[in-house]
Amino acid sequence: MSWRVRLAGYKIIYQPNAPVYHAKRLGSDGQWQPTSAETYYSAEAGLLMAYKWYNDEYLEQTLEYFKISQNEDLMRAAEAFENRRIEGRLPERMDKEHKVARFIEGNYSKHRYRVG
Repeated sequence: MSWRVRLAGYKIIYQPNAPVYHAKRLGSDGQWQPTSAETYYSAEAGLLMAYKWYNDEYLEQTLEYFKISQNEDLMRAAEAFENRRIEGRLPERMDKEHKVARFIEGNYSKHRYRVG
């Protein structure tokens, strides 16, 4: 959302005291225990975001990884993306020059925690 706001010409202000709640189920070891739906929709969102914000190299690498992953949710997300691409149902692409959309090592931000 912050990229869309900045692309529209507005400024983002960081408020460290703002409460944010992001529901995640954790196992006894403190690791994220995603449901099948969380895995699928996270994968789908990642592919769509990479496409929409012109991160084509990451998009193609991730699609290939999902296709051979043997994880049913990731493979379904890749298939759904490819179907959207064939049918012309992908979102409008934005910020080709990366004026606001910045990618760090293929990700959308610097992650504090290991991803994957």
